[in-house]
Amino acid sequence: MLKNYLKIAWRNLLRNKVYFFINILGLSIALTVAFLMLLWVYDEYNTDKFHTNNDQLYRIKRTIPLEEGVLDVYPGLSYPLLKTANSLKIKGGVPRMREGGIENMKKRTSINSKKSC
Repeated sequence: MLKNYLKIAWRNLLRNKVYFFINILGLSIALTVAFLMLLWVYDEYNTDKFHTNNDQLYRIKRTIPLEEGVLDVYPGLSYPLLKTANSLKIKGGVPRMREGGIENMKKRTSINSKKSC
């Protein structure tokens, strides 16, 4: 029975070469896109997993509303806002914050305090 299915599939393949090529091309593109999406999700999931306290890491994003309902999203905070948050942390204003830092493409700045929460 399997032999008959293979014969029919081969005959249809020889008769409809263009459709066969279109189907194989679509299938290969779909599998490639799915694989690339899987790699992207895996990379996003494993970001910062090498740290010992990775469950305590958070990334703050700044959202600025523009005209016509468009939102502009930036990763991280500005330095003055981070400095204010750290001064509030020392005074007890941000209870669960231990350390704040700004990561830049050129250099990394970190603000530490002697007190821990």
